[in-house]
Amino acid sequence: MNKLGRKASIYFIGAYGTITLLLRFYYESTHQVSYLFSILIGVIALSVLLILVKLKFLNFNDSE
Repeated sequence: MNKLGRKASIYFIGAYGTITLLLRFYYESTHQVSYLFSILIGVIALSVLLILVKLKFLNFNDSE
């Protein structure tokens, strides 16, 4: 599996965070979900990032 460099990983997390946050706001406003479901969506989104770090796809070492 390929892995991203340090800068690309930072940009990826920024873009991923922005997109998932906007999608959550849109989904939650159109479907009137409870706060517990909102927290669950957030935990799932963070879990995806943690899996990518664990698989070493996202790389935060100084060497590129």
